[in-house]
Formats: sequence, structure tokens, C-alpha cells
Amino acid sequence: MAKPVQRAETRKKCLIDYLLARGIFKMGDKQLYMLPLSDLEKEYNQLRNEKERA
Repeated sequence: MAKPVQRAETRKKCLIDYLLARGIFKMGDKQLYMLPLSDLEKEYNQLRNEKERA
């Protein structure tokens, strides 16, 4: 079983890859890799909600 820190880093990488694939490279004035996991998850959830509505 992966350690919680490793799982969080893996999740963060997956979210960054997802956002990059959709043309999102920055949020505000920060690069994606500089953001906490919670901010990346919020952006991911917003994109998923928009996709479901379309």
C-alpha cells in the first residue's frame, strides 16, 4: 500500500496532467505545480461539473 504522502503526490500529478491536457497552465499567477492539492481538486471538480452540464 502506498503511503498517504505518495498517494497525494500521485493524485496531484494526475490532476495537473488533466488540467494541462485541457489547456490550463496557470491558476492566477501560479504554475499548477506550485498549488496545493485542494486547489487543483477544486479546479478539476469545476471542469467536471461544466462537462456534465454540456
